[in-house]
Amino acid sequence: LAPSRLPAWDRELLEIVLYHGDMIDALLEQIDSGDIESPAVRQVYELAAELFHNGTTPNLDRLMLAIDDPALQNVLVECDEEGQHKHESDPRQRVRDLLADRDRRHTEARHRMTLAELKTNQLDPEQADRALVALFDDLKRRQTGSAPTDG
Repeated sequence: LAPSRLPAWDRELLEIVLYHGDMIDALLEQIDSGDIESPAVRQVYELAAELFHNGTTPNLDRLMLAIDDPALQNVLVECDEEGQHKHESDPRQRVRDLLADRDRRHTEARHRMTLAELKTNQLDPEQADRALVALFDDLKRRQTGSAPTDG
């Protein structure tokens, strides 16, 4: 599996783990392995988490030693090579962008589900009204660029 075939979001996460392993604790607080589309990247992320929980900061060398699968090792090496070009960029901003993109994907998935429920009349009228209000509120927030609020 070549990194070019990996979803861009997964590849970016893997590059951050490889180059900024010291940020793994912040990543683990906010990114669940279920957010990762690629099984290969999910496996590496879970291994990086295991290293971290055992007191070791994940990096390319440590992950390479912990992985036996040559195809997965190849993915790491190629992501490492791609990540070298981004090494100077602000890792915190990269993580913020990664989280914003993940949140956008979750919101879009929720919208698709709501629209499907509305189209197939799966909701009673009161639920449909609430679903539409929530959908329009999300869309208005996205247009104005403000973050969702609780309540």
